[in-house]
This record gives sequence, structure tokens and C-alpha cells, in this order.
Amino acid sequence: MQEKTTSVGAASAAVGPNIHKGKSKILLHNTECTNPITIDGEDLEDVKTFTYLGSIIDENGGSDAVVKARIGKARAAYLQLRNIWSSKQLSTNTKVTIFNTNVKTVLLYGAETWRTSKAIIQKIQVFINSCLRKILRTRWPDTISNNVLWERTKQIPAEEEIKKKRWKWIGHTLSKAPNCVTRQALTWNPQGQRKRGRRKNTLRWEMEIDMNKNWMELEKKAQDRRNWETITPTKGHAHGLELLDFAIRNALPENVSRVHTTKVMRLSKWVGGETQTRRVLTLVLGNFDERDVLLNNAYETRNSTICIRPDWPLEDRMK
Repeated sequence: MQEKTTSVGAASAAVGPNIHKGKSKILLHNTECTNPITIDGEDLEDVKTFTYLGSIIDENGGSDAVVKARIGKARAAYLQLRNIWSSKQLSTNTKVTIFNTNVKTVLLYGAETWRTSKAIIQKIQVFINSCLRKILRTRWPDTISNNVLWERTKQIPAEEEIKKKRWKWIGHTLSKAPNCVTRQALTWNPQGQRKRGRRKNTLRWEMEIDMNKNWMELEKKAQDRRNWETITPTKGHAHGLELLDFAIRNALPENVSRVHTTKVMRLSKWVGGETQTRRVLTLVLGNFDERDVLLNNAYETRNSTICIRPDWPLEDRMK
């Protein structure tokens, strides 16, 4: 580490600017080395956490601290606009637009790199729902469900919005040249053995689970931007319902049992994206191949604006 620091300092001095000792910090992770890191004979400060480009970096590598900070900054931005929310001259649509551009952007800044969990998603969603209810002037004892709230304010769940930002950034990064530093940092695979026990959730692991694909396949898919957009499961809750409804009305064969169609319609209100759509169709059809072909046909039929019912057994139009 000392050799790398000295090398960076020498390269920086050769170009012109010198490394600022007071602004440079050292964060140790999983190391027993206690030797101080120095620049020009001065020791650099050891810290447990630091802020870089608005994101909080700590030795645990999680997102809890940064999410807590983003919620605090978003709440401050929301309170600064209290005159807007209480105004009777502005329409609800205008207020929601201002909320999206001035508050939500602060809240979700850098969300594409967060390592999310159910607890983190819940904290973000609770804050958003609270702000939206105040904008709609919905107070106790009046109540409104989250689904109705999102419908009136034209919102999608926070989890879907974070996935949308994440996959847009992932596709952009993986399409870069192999020698790009950003891509190297994302695709770098550390060698060695990890500690015993359940491994920690990582951004890369989350992406593989969302897509049900391995990392090598994702890198290959990202090279074709148009193809990447079709496989990205981040179109939101409304898109999932739209696709499922389209599949039922225009892709299911006529001889499918009416009971099966009813099951899909009942389950459709719980579907939040393509991944869950596939699960629902698997429950109904009971066949993985037919499920995948059905969704592919739904995509192709909808994109070509041709509403036809395929023969049974299904023929894959993506071949």
C-alpha cells in the first residue's frame, strides 16, 4: 500500500498537482497491518468512514449509512419547499413533478450502486409515501392504500425505480471497452477464499438474481443496446401488468383452460415485473419452455402491433 501511494504521489507531482495530505485518508479493511501510510514523510489519517462524491464509504461496504444520509438530505429538500406543498394555486400534478425533480433526485442520487436489502427499500419507500400523502393532504383519520397513492401520483415502487437506474448504469458500463476503469472495477473478481458462513449480498449478486443469468452472459448481452433494453426487468409495476395482460389476451392459445386464465388474472395484481410474471406463468402453465416462449411471443406481438393467437404447442418467434 505504501508503494502504491508513493507511486501515485510521484505521478501526480510529475503532471503538476500534489496530493493534499490533509484531504487524504486511509481506510483499512480486513488487514492486520498497522504501519502508517505516509506521503513526503507525513502520516495520513486512518478513518473508519469517509464521504466520496456524495456517497459514504465504510469498512463494511454496505449502503445503510449512505441511505440514511440520502433520506436526511431529501427530507431537508422537502422541508425547504413546504410553501409549494401547501399552495392552493398549484395543481397536484405540478407538485408531484416538483417532488420528483427536487426531492426524489436527491433521495436516489447514486442509487444505481447501492447494495439494497428489504430493510433499505422499506425505509426509502416509507419516506416517499409519507411525502406523497402530505402532498395529497391525506391525514389521519383519512387513509389511502399505497397502490392508490402511487396511481394518483403516477409513481412506481422504489425498488423498481432503483432497479431501473441500476440496469441503465450497468448496461452503459458493460458496453464500454474492456480497458475502461469503470468496467474493470465492476467486473473485477477477487481471488482467494472467503470466510466461512453465508456470503454477503453484493451488487453483482443482486443483478445475477434479478436476471437469472450468469455474469458472462450479461456482459455479452450488454454489447447489443437494443437487446439489453428488451431483457431488462425494470420497466416498472405498470409494465409488468401491461405485459401480463397482453400475454393473456393476445398470446395465450384459445384452448387454454378458462380456469388457468382466471388464475393469471387473479395473480396479476401482485406482479411487479417480468421476473414475477414468469413465476406466475410457471404456476399456471407448469412448463418452463412454454412460459419462456409465451413471453417472447408477447414481446414480439406487442412490438409489431399484430394481435394473433399462436398455435399450440407454442412456436418460439425469437429463433
